Amino acid sequence: DRQMKLVQSAIRDAGVGFAMVGGEDSFLPGGWYGTPVAEALPVDLNIRQRKSFPSTSVAIMVDASGSMGMIEDGFPKIRLAAQAAEQTVKLLSPMDRVAVAGSSDGIEFVVPMQKLSDKAAVATQLRKLDINGGGIYIRPTMDKAESILNAETTKVRHHILLADGNDSEDQGGALGVALRMRENKITTSVVSIGDGKDVAFLKQLAAAGGGRFYLAKRAGQLPAIFTQDTAIMSRSAIEEGAFLPRMVAGEEILRGIDGTPPLLAYCLTDRRPLARTSMLTKKDDPLLASWQYGLGTSLAFTSDATARWARNWVGWPGYDAFWSQAARAIGRRATQNRYQATVGQEAGKGLIELSATDSLGNPVTNNEATVRVATPIGGSREVTLTQSAPGRFQGSFDAEEIGSYLVTVAEPDRKGGMLTRTTATGIAYPAEYRTVNPNRPLLARLGETTGGKGLTKPEEALRPARDPGRSITELWPMLLMAAAILLPIDVGVRRVALPMGEIFARVWARLRQRPVKEQVETVGRLQQAKARAQTAATPTAKVDVTPAEPRTPQKTEAPKAASGGSHSPAGSLLEAKRKRRGE
Repeated sequence: DRQMKLVQSAIRDAGVGFAMVGGEDSFLPGGWYGTPVAEALPVDLNIRQRKSFPSTSVAIMVDASGSMGMIEDGFPKIRLAAQAAEQTVKLLSPMDRVAVAGSSDGIEFVVPMQKLSDKAAVATQLRKLDINGGGIYIRPTMDKAESILNAETTKVRHHILLADGNDSEDQGGALGVALRMRENKITTSVVSIGDGKDVAFLKQLAAAGGGRFYLAKRAGQLPAIFTQDTAIMSRSAIEEGAFLPRMVAGEEILRGIDGTPPLLAYCLTDRRPLARTSMLTKKDDPLLASWQYGLGTSLAFTSDATARWARNWVGWPGYDAFWSQAARAIGRRATQNRYQATVGQEAGKGLIELSATDSLGNPVTNNEATVRVATPIGGSREVTLTQSAPGRFQGSFDAEEIGSYLVTVAEPDRKGGMLTRTTATGIAYPAEYRTVNPNRPLLARLGETTGGKGLTKPEEALRPARDPGRSITELWPMLLMAAAILLPIDVGVRRVALPMGEIFARVWARLRQRPVKEQVETVGRLQQAKARAQTAATPTAKVDVTPAEPRTPQKTEAPKAASGGSHSPAGSLLEAKRKRRGE
């Protein structure tokens, strides 16, 4: 929409020429109804208000799931869908009928099927369209649309389904419903919001329903899509069939052209009261029209310029001459050197100085002069310049937006057109970013105001201040968190009975058992060493002892003598044992 406003502004405020040539992407078939560009066209796209077309009933089923509540361009998607439905209502005639419902967990009609005799009341009802949560269920939605349109008796019955391309549930049987509706001469077009896993199914649904499929990557595209589809499916967008153009005598744009070959089709439009219609169709619809829109000229040729609809024109000898003259008719015609404008900027203002002379070169002495300024966002304003000296005028305008400002001086020519001269100035970034040198007086004043001082050396910035700074830190968040953690512990201690005495006794017993265990293990190792020593000493005693002889004291002395003369570990252990026994 912003690009369309810039195009509109370029035509109106800068005198740029514009032409729209017919085809499936132009005029009503291209979804240009209700756009800023349509306002600049010399033909009217709201044709159903003045022409007779088959009566039409349209049922619009809108996805009202939670995803439609997401914000886009400052508005929820569901609001943009409601605006699209409102544009469709404006396009239809008062004799047509329409119904609009939101579909998610349930189906709620904000506009029951009714004749559009009071479009303002219908627009008020559309503002009630809102999200209901959940997702959109395709089969129940199709069933409801079928039941509504089956009850209609108009010649054209059409269903528009707006669904989420990534969350369209309950698809089973929906294709069969679309085929059945098509057999009953009810068409279904599908608009997918976003590209997702369900887009392939939605395309099949549109094909089964005999309608068209549209992929809207942004909800802002919905108004153009809805009006485009309604115009095409209601047979009010394109007139097909060969015809011979009828030329209006005396038109400058057709100079030297006495006749043309036939054309095969054209986009349906209507005349504007102030436009010049130079060529007509066999039904007196405008074929070639132009008008002065602001400072520029806009032209419309409702058939195309290719071999599809203009097959007989491509090889026509007058083809190049026709389009050359059309281009010259909309081209911007510059003024002579009688007007010279300069544009500057200062303190958020655009400054204009204009020097003007008459045809003899004498300074113009008018009290005022008017120029047109086009803003970067597509806006327009007229600026009145006051005379500062003979032939010199000055004025100013607000220049706060970033971008280019076009200042155009215009004067009427003898043919009813406008002679223009355009001068531009631009703001690339905010004014505060343009300062490249430090503002020392401002820094000094800030220091004085806040009780500080100016620093001349970078290292002075790291020195601690004379008076330590103080700051207040709120402790309640940490205390609140600590209370939340300790509360369950406190409740557990108070409410749960734990045998603390028994627990401490068991812990103490385990702690006391550890040294005893270590002592037992030490004694065990000593006993094992003793057994090994006895085993090593036993063979020496067995040499002198026989089973037949009784035990004598010599048997015990033999080991003693052996131990006394030996320094083996076994002897040492035996000797130590005897000493302990007092032997």
